[in-house]
Amino acid sequence: MLRLLSLCMLLFLGKNLTAQAPSEHSVKTLRQFTSSLDEDQKAKVFYPFENVERLDWNILPVADKARPGLAIKAMNEKQRKLLEKVLHSWCSELGYLKLQQIVALENVLREMEGPARRDPDQYCIAVFGNLGSELWGWKFEGHHISLNFTIVDGKIACEPWFFGANPAEVRQGVQKGTRVLAKEEDLALALVNGLDEQQRKVAILKPKTDNEIATRDVSEIKPIEPSGLDFGLLNSVQQKQLVEIIHTYLASMPDDLAKARHALIDKNGFQNLTFAWTGTLDRSSGHYYRIQGPSFLIEFDNSQNNANHIHAVWRDFKGDFGRDLLREHYQAMHKE
Repeated sequence: MLRLLSLCMLLFLGKNLTAQAPSEHSVKTLRQFTSSLDEDQKAKVFYPFENVERLDWNILPVADKARPGLAIKAMNEKQRKLLEKVLHSWCSELGYLKLQQIVALENVLREMEGPARRDPDQYCIAVFGNLGSELWGWKFEGHHISLNFTIVDGKIACEPWFFGANPAEVRQGVQKGTRVLAKEEDLALALVNGLDEQQRKVAILKPKTDNEIATRDVSEIKPIEPSGLDFGLLNSVQQKQLVEIIHTYLASMPDDLAKARHALIDKNGFQNLTFAWTGTLDRSSGHYYRIQGPSFLIEFDNSQNNANHIHAVWRDFKGDFGRDLLREHYQAMHKE
């Protein structure tokens, strides 16, 4: 069964499971964008690779916490279009669509709360190091989005990868009915509601959530205990459901990165995955889940604003901000 599940994922993700290099097109779009900037704009975009801001991330509105980089509102129309090409080429088609939808929710919040803290042009791009060098990276960040790319010796890492949605479901106005992260929520609700009594005793840790993802926005994380229900204690239908949830998160990432992440999950063994839940078993009140493996963590929380405000993140225990790639880089240097 485990090998069958693995094969299904491989068919979706493709045959090449080792490619982790950004495409030439992706790097080219970033070069085109940075080349369009004037000197004052470049001073806001470029940072040394060692700058601590590379390891800092947050998904708060800019009014609550400033972030590094150049904001969209400081770009001309040509630069905005070039930035769109950058984001399109560094995400999957689905990931880029979700990114656009999350930014568009700022307009919903402006209508609900006023413009003081909500601005779809307050998303920032920052580049760390020299493009195309041995060590470099970049990030795109703003309210409910944090994409962090680190490139080491031509290999790429993209964690933390955070998407959020407020409102989780738009209930009024021109965007009424929009649920940007619906699949991430609905698949997990189907899984937890399909568990039998014994499975629920292990998977459901407590009846109320902590009102946030457990790892918050810390730079480096460790596995969370208790870990929940083991993959091997799920039946075949439930195992497929759990794999589909993971696939939903991977589907927003660039294809080669999704392949590499799946390859690592396969290498570490699906039997080492766990699923944990807190809160209610429907969308009426706060609910949270996490999926853990030896290498990664998925967290999803919909508790705030009367369970209409989602935070969802993919983290890597060793590879956030490219730490595993950097470790290999420096070890190789010491051997020379």
